[in-house]
Amino acid sequence: MSAARRTSETWEIASQALPTAPELALEQDLYLCSPAQLLKRIQSVPTTARSVVAVGHNPCLEELALWLARDETEPDALMMRVKFPTSAIAIFDLRDGGWSRLAPESVAFRRFTTPKMDG
Repeated sequence: MSAARRTSETWEIASQALPTAPELALEQDLYLCSPAQLLKRIQSVPTTARSVVAVGHNPCLEELALWLARDETEPDALMMRVKFPTSAIAIFDLRDGGWSRLAPESVAFRRFTTPKMDG
Protein backbone atom coordinates (compact mmCIF):
# COMPACT_ATOMS: atom_id res chain seq x y z
CA MET A 1 0.00 0.00 0.00
CA SER A 2 1.22 3.47 -0.78
CA ALA A 3 2.48 5.29 2.30
CA ALA A 4 0.38 8.36 1.48
CA ARG A 5 -1.97 9.62 4.18
CA ARG A 6 -5.02 9.27 1.95
CA THR A 7 -4.39 5.58 1.25
CA SER A 8 -3.87 4.90 4.97
CA GLU A 9 -7.18 6.60 5.76
CA THR A 10 -8.92 4.63 3.00
CA TRP A 11 -7.48 1.36 4.28
CA GLU A 12 -8.54 2.14 7.85
CA ILE A 13 -12.16 2.50 6.70
CA ALA A 14 -12.13 -0.44 4.28
CA SER A 15 -10.41 -2.87 6.64
CA GLN A 16 -13.21 -2.45 9.19
CA ALA A 17 -15.42 -4.52 6.88
CA LEU A 18 -13.03 -7.48 7.06
CA PRO A 19 -13.26 -10.16 9.74
CA THR A 20 -9.49 -9.94 10.27
CA ALA A 21 -7.36 -7.21 8.76
CA PRO A 22 -4.41 -8.65 6.83
CA GLU A 23 -0.79 -7.69 7.40
CA LEU A 24 -0.18 -4.15 6.20
CA ALA A 25 2.88 -3.02 4.27
CA LEU A 26 3.26 0.72 3.67
CA GLU A 27 5.64 1.37 0.80
CA GLN A 28 6.84 4.83 -0.15
CA ASP A 29 7.96 3.53 -3.56
CA LEU A 30 4.32 2.88 -4.51
CA TYR A 31 3.35 6.54 -4.25
CA LEU A 32 2.92 7.74 -7.85
CA CYS A 33 4.37 4.49 -9.20
CA SER A 34 3.73 3.19 -12.69
CA PRO A 35 1.50 0.18 -13.39
CA ALA A 36 4.66 -1.77 -14.27
CA GLN A 37 6.20 -0.94 -10.88
CA LEU A 38 3.05 -2.02 -9.03
CA LEU A 39 2.87 -5.20 -11.07
CA LYS A 40 6.49 -5.99 -10.23
CA ARG A 41 5.79 -5.41 -6.53
CA ILE A 42 2.74 -7.70 -6.53
CA GLN A 43 4.72 -10.31 -8.45
CA SER A 44 7.23 -10.32 -5.57
CA VAL A 45 4.59 -11.29 -2.99
CA PRO A 46 5.44 -14.66 -1.41
CA THR A 47 3.50 -17.60 -2.80
CA THR A 48 2.19 -18.29 0.71
CA ALA A 49 0.06 -15.10 0.58
CA ARG A 50 -3.51 -16.02 -0.32
CA SER A 51 -4.66 -12.45 -1.00
CA VAL A 52 -3.25 -9.09 -1.96
CA VAL A 53 -5.02 -5.78 -1.50
CA ALA A 54 -3.40 -2.87 -3.33
CA VAL A 55 -4.50 0.53 -2.05
CA GLY A 56 -3.01 3.34 -4.06
CA HIS A 57 -3.52 6.01 -6.64
CA ASN A 58 -4.67 6.55 -10.19
CA PRO A 59 -3.74 6.33 -12.92
CA CYS A 60 -1.58 3.43 -11.67
CA LEU A 61 -4.29 1.23 -10.13
CA GLU A 62 -6.76 1.92 -12.92
CA GLU A 63 -4.26 1.07 -15.65
CA LEU A 64 -3.18 -2.14 -13.93
CA ALA A 65 -6.79 -3.24 -13.38
CA LEU A 66 -7.69 -2.46 -16.99
CA TRP A 67 -4.67 -4.43 -18.21
CA LEU A 68 -5.60 -7.42 -16.06
CA ALA A 69 -9.21 -7.27 -17.32
CA ARG A 70 -8.33 -6.45 -20.92
CA ASP A 71 -10.26 -9.34 -22.47
CA GLU A 72 -13.25 -9.21 -20.11
CA THR A 73 -16.69 -8.49 -21.53
CA GLU A 74 -18.72 -8.67 -18.31
CA PRO A 75 -20.77 -5.52 -17.58
CA ASP A 76 -18.69 -4.67 -14.49
CA ALA A 77 -15.47 -4.84 -16.50
CA LEU A 78 -16.95 -2.69 -19.25
CA MET A 79 -18.11 -0.15 -16.64
CA MET A 80 -14.57 -0.08 -15.23
CA ARG A 81 -13.32 1.03 -18.65
CA VAL A 82 -15.71 4.00 -18.66
CA LYS A 83 -14.77 5.40 -15.24
CA PHE A 84 -12.52 4.23 -12.40
CA PRO A 85 -13.28 6.81 -9.70
CA THR A 86 -11.75 7.41 -6.30
CA SER A 87 -12.43 4.49 -3.92
CA ALA A 88 -13.30 2.10 -6.75
CA ILE A 89 -12.52 -1.57 -6.17
CA ALA A 90 -11.54 -4.11 -8.82
CA ILE A 91 -11.49 -7.73 -7.64
CA PHE A 92 -9.60 -10.52 -9.35
CA ASP A 93 -8.98 -14.16 -8.39
CA LEU A 94 -5.55 -15.57 -9.07
CA ARG A 95 -6.19 -18.74 -11.08
CA ASP A 96 -2.80 -20.26 -11.45
CA GLY A 97 0.90 -19.60 -11.62
CA GLY A 98 1.33 -17.76 -8.32
CA TRP A 99 1.91 -14.06 -7.81
CA SER A 100 5.16 -14.10 -9.76
CA ARG A 101 3.21 -14.86 -12.94
CA LEU A 102 0.47 -12.27 -12.44
CA ALA A 103 -0.91 -11.37 -15.88
CA PRO A 104 -4.32 -11.16 -17.62
CA GLU A 105 -4.28 -14.88 -18.39
CA SER A 106 -3.55 -15.82 -14.76
CA VAL A 107 -6.54 -14.04 -13.19
CA ALA A 108 -10.30 -14.25 -13.28
CA PHE A 109 -12.13 -10.93 -13.09
CA ARG A 110 -14.73 -11.03 -10.31
CA ARG A 111 -16.15 -7.59 -9.69
CA PHE A 112 -15.83 -3.86 -10.06
CA THR A 113 -17.64 -1.56 -7.69
CA THR A 114 -17.64 2.05 -6.57
CA PRO A 115 -19.15 3.74 -3.50
CA LYS A 116 -21.97 5.14 -5.64
CA MET A 117 -22.79 1.67 -7.00
CA ASP A 118 -23.00 0.16 -3.51
CA GLY A 119 -24.35 3.21 -1.73
